[in-house]
Amino acid sequence: MAVGLTGCQWTDFGAVLRKIHDTDPPEWLRRLVPLETHTPSWLGTVANLETWALDPSWSESDDTSAALASFWRDRGEEIRGIVRRATELGAALREREPVLVLCHGDIHTDNLILGPGARMSIVDWDAPRFAPRERDLMFVVDSRVGEDMINMGGQERFFRGYGPVEFDRLALAYYRYEWVVQEIGDYGERILWRDDLGGGPGWPRWRALELCSSPEMWSRRPITPTRICWLGSCRRLA
Repeated sequence: MAVGLTGCQWTDFGAVLRKIHDTDPPEWLRRLVPLETHTPSWLGTVANLETWALDPSWSESDDTSAALASFWRDRGEEIRGIVRRATELGAALREREPVLVLCHGDIHTDNLILGPGARMSIVDWDAPRFAPRERDLMFVVDSRVGEDMINMGGQERFFRGYGPVEFDRLALAYYRYEWVVQEIGDYGERILWRDDLGGGPGWPRWRALELCSSPEMWSRRPITPTRICWLGSCRRLA
């Protein structure tokens, strides 16, 4: 979505997401949708990236790789802290028996398409799962989903449509930390192991490095409307 939501559209968005969360799929569909494990899926990638970054014989093969290695060495303690906290929060959640609902998994406003007659479509259904509703609500609760969220009172308007709900702050914190782990692993993987992306300034690998090492990634302000799970949000929750 290239423009922000209006107040009414935030309310519609809340109502649509509530319908998704209240859906009771048939058994055959349930067997196709994975269950939440509360184990960050990018932990292995991040561990491999750290091993690579600390080995000069691997990490200095080109300028882009060397820049990532330097960044990783500077931020290594903080990255390890993020991974550790995500793991701890996940372990705490596994000891509970949370209510699982059908979640989209990536339901930020970039994945909304607004059509004629106030029609709203949701795209990018490549990673649905049965999970606590906080998996989706993290994109709304106390988040920074673009300036329109702040200026239009998006969270309040969203819940006019979604309806009353009690949040599990532990689950919200976990999903934000998990998202940071994913972003670090995803961008690192693009930089190191995606030869098809090219390697010089202006090419996607270099852009991935800029995003990964950007000050915004390590502050309270997101890089884009979709990048809401930065450390400021995490620290307020856990």
